[in-house]
Amino acid sequence: MKTDLAIIGAGPGGYIAALRAAQLGMRVTIVESARLGGVCLNRGCIPTKTMLRTAMAAQEVKNAGAFGIVLEGGWHVDYPVALARRDAVVARLRNGVWGLLKHGKVQILAGRASFTGPYTLAVEPVSSDIGAGKGAALPETATVEAGHIIVATGSIPLGLRVPGAGHPRVLDSDGALALTAVPSSIVVVGAGAVGCEWSQIFARLGARVTLVETLPAVLPDQDADSSAEIARVLDDEGVTVKTETAMEAIAEAGSDLVVELAPTGGGPRRTVEAEYVLVAAERAPLTDGLGLEAVGVHTDAGGWITTDEYQRTNVPSVLAVGDVTGGPLLAHVAYRQGIVAVEKLAGLSPLPVRHGRVPSVTYTDPEVAGVGLSEAQARAAGMSVLVGRFPLSANGRAAAQGVEHGLVKVVADARFGRVLGVHIVGPQAGELLAEAVLALELEVTLDELVSVMRAHPSLSEAVGEAALAAQSRALHL
Repeated sequence: MKTDLAIIGAGPGGYIAALRAAQLGMRVTIVESARLGGVCLNRGCIPTKTMLRTAMAAQEVKNAGAFGIVLEGGWHVDYPVALARRDAVVARLRNGVWGLLKHGKVQILAGRASFTGPYTLAVEPVSSDIGAGKGAALPETATVEAGHIIVATGSIPLGLRVPGAGHPRVLDSDGALALTAVPSSIVVVGAGAVGCEWSQIFARLGARVTLVETLPAVLPDQDADSSAEIARVLDDEGVTVKTETAMEAIAEAGSDLVVELAPTGGGPRRTVEAEYVLVAAERAPLTDGLGLEAVGVHTDAGGWITTDEYQRTNVPSVLAVGDVTGGPLLAHVAYRQGIVAVEKLAGLSPLPVRHGRVPSVTYTDPEVAGVGLSEAQARAAGMSVLVGRFPLSANGRAAAQGVEHGLVKVVADARFGRVLGVHIVGPQAGELLAEAVLALELEVTLDELVSVMRAHPSLSEAVGEAALAAQSRALHL
């Protein structure tokens, strides 16, 4: 079968590229071996955020008395009901992806693709339900010929290489989603976004949680003030946080696992017992079996596909988008890369992804969001900076909502006042961050940021107050 554009992988980067290419008049074939929507929709972003909402609801019930709500007779978490709701949300959105692709007249193939040449793919049928309705399965291996091919196969969890890591109760994020009951106790290894989110989910639903991180702080990629704030939240909620600590070994001891921990800077080792261990650390590109070497597509030392700013590889007919290219492993980056790739193929002039302006959000409660340079990054680059901080405890809307933790921090260039970074910890921080992303895209100055009129009372007022604080003229501090 012949097509203008073939796409391997129907995750965020792949299906968005397919939809945009169809809008631009291309004949598009997309090949998926697992589920439409990829890791994000099926085993990442959406199911975990659904579980986080369950954990938030549980916390709201626990704190209901402070708002004058009296619950008599107690309450409990019905975990199977929570899982059923999660799966229903995922299924609805997956069916939505299928509907969008069919509406765009994108040909959907359930199969495993590999390169047989720079313009050809062999697609081997798969028996799994990819969530694409009837007629997607192939009766036999097919050959797809395309003018261009986009690789959008994503990434997979990278397990830790320590003794005992192969035990069946040592889980990755997929394994955490497969649990049918809340663990009594769990050790979470890796305090990035995934580790912090799962730690809060399990802690709020009744588990005893130990969070282990080799670096000096949780969310080490975020601004130091944001990291410190969410660490306080986790500690208040009963999560035992151990930074600058490495997991050395895992052993079985009756119904529990014994996890051996060692300080990264040296010192005595200690052990923690838990029912499960969740490894929420690094990921690796999913390229096995693609046959990239058959067509000479370059990868770096880690196996990530190398591309230019328009997602083109060294092979003119082959492009790559999303996690498989390395960089920020975020769905919205994959979305944008997919659009950039096909618009460039169509002869348009899209703006490529500017990695210094990629928003990052951790969906704990409160959320942690940031874009641009942290204070430490700006100072390390030799910049003279202005820094403004505003605590959400001083914001009227936050006080009305009972918010106890949170802040907005603005980092700006001291000479011209240009905003370099904005970092937020608070309810709906990911939504508030959109203003900051736009500010960086438009190269806004502090004077321009403070001149914006924001509704009162609103959480967004804290952004303006932080900008005022950077100019030493905050009004509500």
